[in-house]
Amino acid sequence: HLKDIKANIKTKRKIDSKHLYDYFSTISPTNKFWKKLPNVRRVLPGDIITITTNRIRVLKQDNGNTIIAMSKPEFVKNMGKNKIYKLAVIDSARITKSLTDTRSLMKYDGVGIGFIYILTNKLGNPIAISRINKAFPNNQKIQIVRPKVVNTKKTVIEEGMIAWKQGAK
Repeated sequence: HLKDIKANIKTKRKIDSKHLYDYFSTISPTNKFWKKLPNVRRVLPGDIITITTNRIRVLKQDNGNTIIAMSKPEFVKNMGKNKIYKLAVIDSARITKSLTDTRSLMKYDGVGIGFIYILTNKLGNPIAISRINKAFPNNQKIQIVRPKVVNTKKTVIEEGMIAWKQGAK
């Protein structure tokens, strides 16, 4: 999967959320590595969510976020014609996801676990993501993808855990 990303994203800089969003926006249903998920209700642990904004890209400025789902979305409430879902996620953004984010509780930067709220339309398509379930920005673009299993009977998460355990020995 990483080879696919590196082969398809051409940049002289570090790959960021905007690059991933742009690439995931172009993948077709026949892509061998990734499956697009337009519906938030279908998210499973291990799915990848990329968020970017309509802002002009500025070096060393936040241009989005890429996070990994750790749970299935949980319906919270209706908001007019839209719906709000809560989702446990893992990421390494400088900004924590909620007061219950492990980085908030332990006072450190780096990878953390927290919750996000996803505003969807009535069909379940994502509109915006927020750390709290009220203030949703109106300038976000969101892509959700699921890694496809390639030449193995194990999931991508299982393969990653095996590699991590072997590296830890």
